[in-house]
Order: sequence, then C-alpha cells, then structure tokens
Amino acid sequence: MKRDTIPLVRVSRPITILSLPVVVVLSTLVALDALTARAAFISAVAIVVVLAYMVRRHFDDLDTIRDYADDLATVPDTPAPQAHYAQILPQLVAAIRRLARARPGRSAGAGQLAEIGLEQLPDPTIVLDADRHVTGVNAVARQLLGPNLIGRDLAAVIRNPALLKAVDDVLYGPGQNTKVEFSFAVPVERVFSARVARLVQEGANWPSVVIVLYDLTTVKRSEQMRSDFIANASHELRTPLSVLLGCVQTMRGPARDDPEAQAEFFGLMEGQAQRMARLVDDLLALSRIELNEHTLPDEDVDIADVVGHVADVLSLAAEARGIRIETGLAPLLPRVTGDREELVQVLQNLVDNAIKYAAADSVIRVRGRVAAERIPPALPNVSRCLVLSVEDRGEGIAPEHLPRLTERFYRVDTARSRQMGGTGLGLAIVKHVVNRHRGALTVESVPGKGSTFSVWLPLGAPRALPAPPPGDGG
Repeated sequence: MKRDTIPLVRVSRPITILSLPVVVVLSTLVALDALTARAAFISAVAIVVVLAYMVRRHFDDLDTIRDYADDLATVPDTPAPQAHYAQILPQLVAAIRRLARARPGRSAGAGQLAEIGLEQLPDPTIVLDADRHVTGVNAVARQLLGPNLIGRDLAAVIRNPALLKAVDDVLYGPGQNTKVEFSFAVPVERVFSARVARLVQEGANWPSVVIVLYDLTTVKRSEQMRSDFIANASHELRTPLSVLLGCVQTMRGPARDDPEAQAEFFGLMEGQAQRMARLVDDLLALSRIELNEHTLPDEDVDIADVVGHVADVLSLAAEARGIRIETGLAPLLPRVTGDREELVQVLQNLVDNAIKYAAADSVIRVRGRVAAERIPPALPNVSRCLVLSVEDRGEGIAPEHLPRLTERFYRVDTARSRQMGGTGLGLAIVKHVVNRHRGALTVESVPGKGSTFSVWLPLGAPRALPAPPPGDGG
C-alpha cells in the first residue's frame, strides 16, 4: 500500500544562506587586529541581529505549518498558507493536505463496511457503547424491537434484568463475553439466547458491547409440545381405548354368538375410533399452529371466500339439526394478510361449535365488517380491524366459564361435549391461530339466549413484534 510521505527536496540554498553569517564572523575575527574594539563590537552585534532575523523567518514558517494542520483538522477546506522563506513549506503543506483528505475517507469507508456487515447478519444484533446506549442495530433487530433504537438505553429497549446484568458484567467486569437466556412476554411468548461480547476498537478509550440474539422459540415449543402431547393424549385416549377393549372382550365372551350385540358393539367401536382419530388430528393441528405461532403469516386472504367455503362445508351438518347458516358480509370487505387454511379452521371450529350447541331449528349468523372503534384492549396499537362474528341462539355460557373457554381440553359440559364428538381443543386452536395473526378473540354470552364469538383481525400488513419489552423471565 502506498503511504503518504513528505518528499525530500533540495535545501542547498537555505543552508548556504544560513552559513553566510558564520563566514562573516570568521572573517571578522581574522580582521579584529585591524579594527578598534568599538568597531568590532558593533560588527558582532550587527551579525547577531541579522542571523536572528533570518532564523526567525524559518521559525515563522514552522508556526504557519502547525497552525495550518490544526485548522485542517476541523475545517477541511482551510486554504494553504504562503511560505515566507523556506522552499520546503509548499511540499509540507501538500503532504499534510493529502493525509487529511485520505484519512477521513478511509475512516468513513471502514464505518460504511461495518454497517453493511451488520445489516447482513441473519440474527438480531445490537451494538452498545460504554454507557449502554444503542449505537448500531441491524434490520432483523429493528423488526423484532421496533424502529428508532439508536441512542436509546438498552434498559428502555429490553427491560430484562438478566440481560442488563450480563451487559454490565461484560462492560465493567473481567469477563470478555457471556450468554444469557430470556423471554419476550408479549404479544406471543418468544425465547432467546443472547450472546454478549466486548468489543475493543482501535483508538477508543472505552469498550463497546455487541449483543447477538438467537431465537430458541421453535426448540422450546417443540420440547413443551412433546411433553404436553404425551400427557394430554394419554389422558384423553384412555377413555375411548377402555371402551374399545371392553367391546372386544365382550364380543369374545358373552356376545360371541349374539349377532345383534355384535352389531351394537361394532357401532360403539367405530364411534370411539372416530373420536380418537379426531383427537389425534386436533392435537397435531394444535401442535403445528403453536410451533409457528411466533411467525407472522404472509398470504393475501379473501375473507368472503373463507366464509362461503365454511358455510358450504358445514351446511349438511346444520341441516341435520334443522339449523340454517345465514351469512351477512359488509360490501367491499378488504382482504387481510394471513394464512387462509388457518382462518378457515378458525371459522369452521366456531360454526361447528354453534351447530352443536344452538337450539334446533334456529339460525346461526356469520357476519363480517370493518371496525374502527370499540377495538378490544388486547389490540392497543390497532386503529382498524376486520371483524368476523358467529352468533347462535342456544343455551349460552355462564360467566364463570368464559375466562377458561380457550384452555385445551376445558369443557363446560364434559359429558355432552364427548357425546357430540368434541375433543376440547377447538377453541384452543382458535386462540392460537388468532394470536399468530396478532388479532383478538372476544366472547359475549347470555345464559338462555345464546353466544357470539368474534375474531378481530388487524387490517394492513402484519406488524412486527411490538416494541413493548420483554418481562423478566416470562
């Protein structure tokens, strides 16, 4: 690499000029015996004055160079000074100006390369200064934590004591790096492992810190779902398996030669097998939805198409109980960003529940509209929603049951639910799908009159995870 150097120049003339007074002094000493003492003293003083004047001119040029370098550090366009005496001054000025122009360019280039490298990192990355203020952040971190992060204290971005302590330990303690695990509590729980490392930059008086976040949500959910599946499946499958075993034992024993009893038991076995199949299907669907709950859907969905599809699929089940499905959608409903198959499952579960629990020979109403007011408190930053409502005229639900309706395997009437083929997972699936769409589910019910289930879907592109910071362990 070529370096900026101060060029070597010929300095014979300055040396010759500065040597003249010395020659004069020597000549004077030789001629002292021919002069009076008074004349010699006057000549010596004159020589010293002339010598001091010429040397002073050169020192003036050096002062000029020093002042020029100081000015150039703050004002890049400072004009070059004029030399009074030294021929080397223009070359020195040119070299200083080249250095001044090259050095900021290299610094800016390095900073730009650092920013580009930060943006290309696949995981959320945050850079902090010694005061714990954000000095750098990449696009993935902005999507996770929100915009306008530069200059903010980390405590205002992620209020998690474990992470803040890890950063302080790296900044002020002996350790160079550490790792900590923490959770985001809202809107959907996410688990991260944070790698915190100290950065010592060249020329910096204080260290900085880089934080890289690794999303462990999928891994943690898989572990939890595995244990939940085993616990729930073993409990819910025990009853139909017991019925099947009882039927088999009876058919091998007392009912071995009884065709009518065998036909009855075959019907029971088929019903319990179908119940187990529905249970397994719902468990797998719930596991799949929970696994992806922290990721935002990105399809463009026509809600009118979803409503029409569900009404057609469930029309026969409704007619079997004398129930009519009535749809009423506001004109020109906007499309929503979501997952079509999941939204179909949400509406299908709600309408299917309404068919089971509505009064015979009644009407189930499915409504769709746009709402800009009375939006649920669970959506504080949303101004407009598309609202899907399913209204039935049935027995209604007592107030004490409403808070627990979306718990898995929770049933208001266990015996009746199982008799109707329910698995206890329908509303749990609805809740998790709505959470993935960053929406809300509301339930209004009056015992003896009926219930209305409403799904609120925010309009517009899916929002990034909101800026509200995670709790301290979630």
